Amino acid sequence: MILARELGPSSDQVVEYWLRKWRKGDDDALRPKSKGRPKGSAKPKMLTEEDKLRRENERLRAENVYLKNCGT
Repeated sequence: MILARELGPSSDQVVEYWLRKWRKGDDDALRPKSKGRPKGSAKPKMLTEEDKLRRENERLRAENVYLKNCGT
């Protein structure tokens, strides 16, 4: 509990949690882990001109269907 006095955690449960993590995984288990997706992990793939035109065509077809169903 010397650690608890030095660091001043909010409760004894926090210290117990730290001890369990340390016993399972050594000192590295107490290091903070990064959260979320790593930066730059999902680079958008470059679309070819054909793919761009295909997407535009699909969008325009969907727009036509919508406009026909709305009656405008």
